[in-house]
Amino acid sequence: MHLSSETNDNHPVLSEKGLPAGTELVSGEHHSSILKRLMRASGASDSSHSAKKSWLIIYISLFSGLLAFFLLSVLLVELEFSDDKRLYQKLVKNIYMESEAYKTSYDLPWLRIENTLNHGVRLSFDTQLLHNQEILQFDSAQAKIHPDFVPYLLQVAGLLQHLKLNDDNAIRQNLSKRLQKKNKFLTMQIRVAGHTDARPMAKNARFKDNVELSSFRAFAVMRYLQTHSLMPRAQFSIAGYGGFKPALSDANAPQNRRIEIYITPVIKPVGFEVLKAPAPSTISDDSVIARGEL
Repeated sequence: MHLSSETNDNHPVLSEKGLPAGTELVSGEHHSSILKRLMRASGASDSSHSAKKSWLIIYISLFSGLLAFFLLSVLLVELEFSDDKRLYQKLVKNIYMESEAYKTSYDLPWLRIENTLNHGVRLSFDTQLLHNQEILQFDSAQAKIHPDFVPYLLQVAGLLQHLKLNDDNAIRQNLSKRLQKKNKFLTMQIRVAGHTDARPMAKNARFKDNVELSSFRAFAVMRYLQTHSLMPRAQFSIAGYGGFKPALSDANAPQNRRIEIYITPVIKPVGFEVLKAPAPSTISDDSVIARGEL
């Protein structure tokens, strides 16, 4: 049988290795080198991504820790402040309850007692004191205590004595201990606030304006309470508001000529009484006596 040496157009010519002619072969060594380069490139990319991810986790962890520490510090400060405020309000409430008990025990319906929280306990007087008969605290344009008002002030002095504001009860001791750690101390203050009606002073009046008149009224009551309660004078203070805070809508009503008394726990820094002692009152006993107010 004769075999033709000619190629068949329908079949490609194969190389010696059985691949189509013209196909370039990659040697085993060259192929291995390419694979290594690809693996190294892939490994470098993975390790770079892993490093960035680790750094981000560390950053988030540190930031979260700092944030948690900050929030915890703020929370502790708020809790400590809340505890101090709660004890303060509890002390004010205790004074209020004792005052109400005294009022009931001694049958003092004319005495108004209010818990103002931040300003302490406020004592004021019902203008209709007995049997709907109006008892004035002061005459018009005068700072001298009205004689009919004296017995009621004496009862208030008795209340101040009864409260024993300078004695340490459990609430006061607890609050004082907490304040000592902050280099602060607690003191009790009696503030007497004087008020007038809105009528302007006459030209020949003893006082130049209603603010001065209300200050002298407050001073007269303060001196009376301090004398009869036997409390230290340093615990008393006065304020004169003139006709700026009327009790009634009618600013000229005689009921606006009144006195209000505030029993207030006051927190001060240690040394305040020495370094920042309040200036002596500009109203001296001699000036009040000279004007015939005491």
